[in-house]
Amino acid sequence: MSQPPASGMTPDSVFSELQTIMESESDKDNPQYHYNLGLAFQRCNKTEEALDEFQKAFDGLESKVDCCIRMAECNMALNRFDEAQNLIKKGLGVASLSDEEKLELNYQSGLIYKAKGEIQKALKLFRQIHALDKNFKSVSMEIKKLSQQ
Repeated sequence: MSQPPASGMTPDSVFSELQTIMESESDKDNPQYHYNLGLAFQRCNKTEEALDEFQKAFDGLESKVDCCIRMAECNMALNRFDEAQNLIKKGLGVASLSDEEKLELNYQSGLIYKAKGEIQKALKLFRQIHALDKNFKSVSMEIKKLSQQ
């Protein structure tokens, strides 16, 4: 675990300083700026703000899949499961998805179903992922846990 800065700054104060620096940059309309700011907000558990920044970034980003996943994670944290699932579907609709991105999107979809209490749907997705890649994230553990419910 990393040590806090010697100056005794808290994560929130570091974030505030970072935000001030970023706001003074002339490149604020750059999608990557909004995406990075969204990441910072997400790491500080400022979920609504993170979601807003990811939405601003989405259209201009090349990596739309990652942005969809981030927005879905934010919506899950806000218990907006249907919106999260819609974002995963949007990500699955992105042209030229890699196999890894498909696995990641389906894994996230499984997590959403699990959070909603739709155990059978989650289990089905996790089993499909497991059939393709037994070592993908914690899919084996998810299957084991859900099979016991």
